[in-house]
Amino acid sequence: MPPDRLALELTEGATQPLIKLMDTLTRFRIKGIGLAIDDFGTGYSSLMQLRHLPFTEVKIDQAFVCDLHRSNDCRLIIQSITDLAHGLGLIATAEGVETVEQLRLVHEIGCDFVQGYLISPPMPPEALAGWITEFRHRWPAMLAHEELALWRDVELNSLS
Repeated sequence: MPPDRLALELTEGATQPLIKLMDTLTRFRIKGIGLAIDDFGTGYSSLMQLRHLPFTEVKIDQAFVCDLHRSNDCRLIIQSITDLAHGLGLIATAEGVETVEQLRLVHEIGCDFVQGYLISPPMPPEALAGWITEFRHRWPAMLAHEELALWRDVELNSLS
């Protein structure tokens, strides 16, 4: 697998002892391997970790996404994390996207990517090829919803 297509996810809590492993993480980045801080916003020292560790992506915890449609606080938190990520040159990924409404809202906010059961449940590697074929057929129907018209031209070639 090309290293630039790989990202290692580190939960916010797990990165506490990893500060000492800066050299190892930097070597991953030099090789082109991405580093995603997972469950961002649920730990205690997120901002210090973003400042000192060579992350490429911030994954916004699903606890904020699940209440997004009914909580202005969650929307504000997701917007703030997304703006912070973009300001630092990082990718913002919303975790736990399970509905078309959540997909629409995180798109409006500006998240770069989504992860969740709306796209796919976790799967073994050998199931990926079949999922890609199925998803290519399902995605246009999903985007037929008027509120998702902006994503109709999403590039799926990156799934190949």
